[in-house]
Amino acid sequence: MNIGKIYIFHMTHISNLPLILEKRGLLCKNMVVNKRIEYVNISNTSVQNKRYAKNVPIEPYGILHDYVPFYFCTLNPMLYAIYSGKVDTYTEGQENVIFLVSTIPQVTQAKLNFVFTDGHAIMALTQFFKDIADLDKLNWEVIKAKYWPEFTDGSRLRQAEFLVHKFFPWEHILGIGVLNNQSRNKVIEILRKGEKGKIRPVVIKPDWYF
Repeated sequence: MNIGKIYIFHMTHISNLPLILEKRGLLCKNMVVNKRIEYVNISNTSVQNKRYAKNVPIEPYGILHDYVPFYFCTLNPMLYAIYSGKVDTYTEGQENVIFLVSTIPQVTQAKLNFVFTDGHAIMALTQFFKDIADLDKLNWEVIKAKYWPEFTDGSRLRQAEFLVHKFFPWEHILGIGVLNNQSRNKVIEILRKGEKGKIRPVVIKPDWYF
């Protein structure tokens, strides 16, 4: 498998971008909570509570909230819940959701500590992996399909996760995907204020959204 072609995507609210720039990267949930950092939450409370309770069974261990989560695709059930208004903490829809994009080589070359899963990390059936060679154990047909409901266990498999321990440095974010030109202008303005040097490309990707 050519890992250079595997992108990873972190979803966040556009209002969180100044904080990410200030911290020069993405903090795991536990670090955000422990430091009492205010941010816009786009996740369901029930899911977040399950992530607090889910142990990571391989090194570097800990719980899911000790990791910065990425997906292997953008059109996923979490975004669909946001689009459908089914998130109990968030009602703005998908327009202000942005995707921070990186690749697995960025992670491995920087020697960041990571694990990955073959499905939604909170689910009992989901397996955890450490060896990049095990990426072929993910169901790439489901991950790369336009939608997932036609597949058995599609929702779980579609939400396979790439989890980076504690902190993901901003320097390894390659670009940002947004829904429309209005969002792009907002992101560029934030980057101009908070970036050091050349700003990341910001690309309008309506096909990444519902």
